[in-house]
Amino acid sequence: MALTRENEGAQSFTAQLRDPGIVVGDLISPYAHGGARFTHPGALDFSANINPLGMPKAAADVLRSCADLCEAYPDQGCGALTAALSGTLGQAPERIVCTAGATDLIDRIVRVVAPKRGVVMAPCYADYERALVRAHAAVTRVPLDESHGFAFDDTAEAGVIAAIDDGADLVFLASPNNPTGICVPPAALRRIVAHAREARAVVAVDECFRGFTEAPSATALVDEFPNLVVIDAATKLYALPGLRLGWGIAAPELARRLRNAGLPWAVSTPAQVAGAAALGDDAYRARTRELVASERTRLARELSARGLRVIDGAANYLLFQGPRGLYGALLARDIVIRRCSNFSGLDGTWYRVAVRTPDENGRLLEALDEVIAW
Repeated sequence: MALTRENEGAQSFTAQLRDPGIVVGDLISPYAHGGARFTHPGALDFSANINPLGMPKAAADVLRSCADLCEAYPDQGCGALTAALSGTLGQAPERIVCTAGATDLIDRIVRVVAPKRGVVMAPCYADYERALVRAHAAVTRVPLDESHGFAFDDTAEAGVIAAIDDGADLVFLASPNNPTGICVPPAALRRIVAHAREARAVVAVDECFRGFTEAPSATALVDEFPNLVVIDAATKLYALPGLRLGWGIAAPELARRLRNAGLPWAVSTPAQVAGAAALGDDAYRARTRELVASERTRLARELSARGLRVIDGAANYLLFQGPRGLYGALLARDIVIRRCSNFSGLDGTWYRVAVRTPDENGRLLEALDEVIAW
């Protein structure tokens, strides 16, 4: 059947639109993260790096009782949540930006800076580059050396500095980095942020996995550097990915701009009340760090003993290299791991697994014994 004129016009118009899910270069367009609950129901999911303890009891309790609060608009200023963050993080309220997850904050940072060129590490979390490409910014990837265990070493630092000197006005770093789990050394971070300040560039440091570690926070530098923003979220540490709650710490002027860059009522009422409740549970955070440190050490040791090359990161996940086809072999045994071939610099032999409970980690190791034959 021939197209009508109306359809022809619609087809011509839509052909000119950009697909926001597609980016240029060799970055794969479909999202490859987000867990396997809907795609592989009932499977044991090692692909999403969520706290193995589950959400804090206080957060679960308040979520069960907050239905009536949803009959009104959320607090646009996120007053109670900001106060809770201020108390937990030791940051003044005017430095805090509440957002609908870390990805929302990443997008706001790009819109506020409006960069002509951005810098990301390779490999790293893909949404930094997605946000830059959506804003039509050029992207410089600074490779992390596989032969050095993807460490953020002097060569990586020099690459970031060189990119800033080449005109980059926004740098994304993650500490710990995803998928490697490696932290940026504090001294190197200070030098990069100081160099960026002189070049009038902004540095965004993603600390969404720092709470699983004993590493110091970059928020200690915010007083000194007005060009720094630190990204965090309730997604991983507090096991609340479904609520979409994140926050940023920045100098007051940059924080104000980031707040204004968001949509009205971006943070839902359930996210605000559950986040505030979760932040008050110091014992939960201590139990989390203890469990993850113990099981990460065990899992790294056992994976290495099975002939797999393990990158011994500091977060609640491990990047390792193994045989091609491992994903499918484990999936047949109802275990989902993260394929990492869509990360820049990694091929189909690289995988990532979350650190889960002792029993769950044991099931993964038993399944690996069934499928690996070296």
